[in-house]
Amino acid sequence: MLHSSSHLVGLALVLTLSSAAAAPTPEASAPAAPVTATDPIDAGAAPDAPRVPRVELVFADAGDDVYSLYGHAAMLVVTDEDAPIEDAELFNFGVTAFTEDGYVQKFLGGRVQFWGDVRRYGRQLGRWRKADRTVVRRAVDLDPAAVDRLITHLRLDITRERRDYVYDTFRENCATRLRDYLDEYTGGAVYAALGPVMTPRSFRDDVREAYAGLLPLLLPTEVVPGVALDRPRSLWERAYLPAALVDGLGMVTTPRGRLLGETTVDHRRAGPDPRAGWIHIGQAIIGGWALALLLLALLVPRFGRRLRGGLLAAHALGATGLGALLIVVGLGSDWPDMQRNWLLAAVPPTDVVLLIPAFALLRGRPAGGALTRGYLLARLATTGLLIAATPWLDAVHGPLLPRLAALAGLALAWRALDRPEAFARRRPRRLVGAGRPAPAARGARRIAQCVPVRTCVEV
Repeated sequence: MLHSSSHLVGLALVLTLSSAAAAPTPEASAPAAPVTATDPIDAGAAPDAPRVPRVELVFADAGDDVYSLYGHAAMLVVTDEDAPIEDAELFNFGVTAFTEDGYVQKFLGGRVQFWGDVRRYGRQLGRWRKADRTVVRRAVDLDPAAVDRLITHLRLDITRERRDYVYDTFRENCATRLRDYLDEYTGGAVYAALGPVMTPRSFRDDVREAYAGLLPLLLPTEVVPGVALDRPRSLWERAYLPAALVDGLGMVTTPRGRLLGETTVDHRRAGPDPRAGWIHIGQAIIGGWALALLLLALLVPRFGRRLRGGLLAAHALGATGLGALLIVVGLGSDWPDMQRNWLLAAVPPTDVVLLIPAFALLRGRPAGGALTRGYLLARLATTGLLIAATPWLDAVHGPLLPRLAALAGLALAWRALDRPEAFARRRPRRLVGAGRPAPAARGARRIAQCVPVRTCVEV
């Protein structure tokens, strides 16, 4: 299973995601040929003794590859107890092809296709061992009739007519497929146990945990995804995560007892956890950026006009670019998590108008008239209201620090402008209705200003 954020997020990651964001990675790049297992005849058993198949949940934890940071889940079907476990069938619904045209754009836009296949367990286990990924199995305790129906369903869903599905990191992936199968063949016991239990964790918490050691992936996920990523989730929803699926199913009971049996470890990772790191590092960096902008806002009035103009232009371009990115991501992705990003209210593309006073300052001219200041006052008020509402209104939830950084940028823009007195006329004011002085008088005044002081009375 893998995770990502939007096409432009992916570009950010390449420059350093997604990533997306991290490029999604299949557990195999092409569907494998179905495996058939032939049950040998046990001479000591009655000729008509039925072979009872069983199913096991397989979980592969994270490896060093970015695509594996969320782990993977699959279903193992054992039809011959006498054969090695490596000969069992592994049903895997995390397969995709990187060679598809426009794959990254489709993936980050929520329109890429994944599919299911079946292969020998030993073949896939060898790959996981090579990648040093912890691999465990847990037997699923279903009655024989339910096991038969489940296996039939698995085989049907890997046929060419039914195998494809549109991948969604959080709602339709390798783990949610297995969750839904087991819920159906336990008569709804899985949802009954997990659905009502709300947790304080959001999808963004999972993203931060997975990418704690990968700052280039973590930073875009603090900015680009929208409000849907921050809603607390039930155990049922969090079962999109393979590790959460295993933990959740371990809580499920049926009339037969616990749904999952004991854990069998087929490989244990030797290296360190690839997700190790401080999960708040992205927030800390954005908070530090906000403080740096505030410090600049305090100092900027001391700078010359050209330097102030450069800082104002940098703010205008940065806010405009980020706002445009959020619009493109929101309109271009089918994922709810990429839509409704309220950070857009703090960095709208309309900030491009601040380039006008910025260019004036760069040319050494005064800038900061009534229109510019009126626009900035409206922007400061809007961003301040958004920040004040963030902890209280679910509709505008999202990371607070990027919004604070946007407010600090507006403060810098305000302080970069000339003070109103810079626009005052330099020439002496005349009374209303007073005529212009006569030419002779003007000439005499010029003479008085030019002749030596001792002759001023004579003039």
